[in-house]
Amino acid sequence: MQADVPVKLNLPNADAILVLGILSIGLSFAAGLPGLISAFIALKLSKKPNELYKYAPELYHNSSFGKIQAGIITAWIGIVLSVLVLLTALVLYLFFSSIA
Repeated sequence: MQADVPVKLNLPNADAILVLGILSIGLSFAAGLPGLISAFIALKLSKKPNELYKYAPELYHNSSFGKIQAGIITAWIGIVLSVLVLLTALVLYLFFSSIA
């Protein structure tokens, strides 16, 4: 007799979400806007896999869920950094344009 071994699946887009979240941090220092775009894409892509895991966690690897959670966290960090960079650029622009 063969024992039933459950086959666990990877959640869809787990690697892409993690990569986009990490990229959002790096791109936030480039100009701010690319970081925001990649962070929002990562957050948008993470909705469906989160729902899939919520309804049937026994079907999926914990590691792929961890990648999605890490991608979400890094995306939020990227959003905060991008907003700070954009606000700093705006303040500097207004300051130096008032001097000239």
